[in-house]
Amino acid sequence: MNRIYQTLCFTGALLAAATAAQAQAETPTYANARVISVDPARRIVVLAISPGVRETLILDDLLAGTGSVKAGDQVMVTIRGGPGRRRLSAISVLTSSAPSVPSAPAATPLPSPRLNRTDAERAEVRARYSAQVAALSLQAQPIDGTWSSFVTACAVKPVSNEGGGRDWFGLWDGRVLADYSGGQCRDMFNQLVSAGEGIKKAMAAAESGIEESLTPGEVREIRRGHSMNWDGWLLAAPARREP
Repeated sequence: MNRIYQTLCFTGALLAAATAAQAQAETPTYANARVISVDPARRIVVLAISPGVRETLILDDLLAGTGSVKAGDQVMVTIRGGPGRRRLSAISVLTSSAPSVPSAPAATPLPSPRLNRTDAERAEVRARYSAQVAALSLQAQPIDGTWSSFVTACAVKPVSNEGGGRDWFGLWDGRVLADYSGGQCRDMFNQLVSAGEGIKKAMAAAESGIEESLTPGEVREIRRGHSMNWDGWLLAAPARREP
């Protein structure tokens, strides 16, 4: 009887020790690691647990898969089991392997030169520019007369001009369509271009550096007031037509 009792006690002790060992072996461990490779078909993940140490782990039966985890990702893992039967029961990405692209710093706009001008300086430039444009507009009036004759004699198509400039400015930017079959029309064309070039160059000189003191809106306002609003002052002169 005593021997049976002793045997039962010994067996129970062994079972208890085995259970305790299994419980200890199943205690989860947590670690940060880097993913070396992922094999979804074989349910295998190779991790770098620490520098120079790699471990190949099989996914636990309760872990459906690795999701979007890929080689190079930094992950946090949960590992269960003891030596020889360690398995991966959870994995989550800490940082992606894709290199982060630093956002470009916002461009700092350069200060406008106008900010360095006092109100008095800007007013002086505005007055001087206005006077120059007014004077050039008066000089352009004889050209306006030649243009009227040219329009009448040479079947000039109406010029689209909504900007507040002279219609004959269109000879430089290609907006003017006319009948040049007659020698008189070719001669008037040459007169218009020759006289207009002087006005054009003078306006280009008047506006050189003007943006340092006046806004584009201010420049357009002054131009329109004298029928001189145009942005083609630097265009090359059209070729002469042989009379």
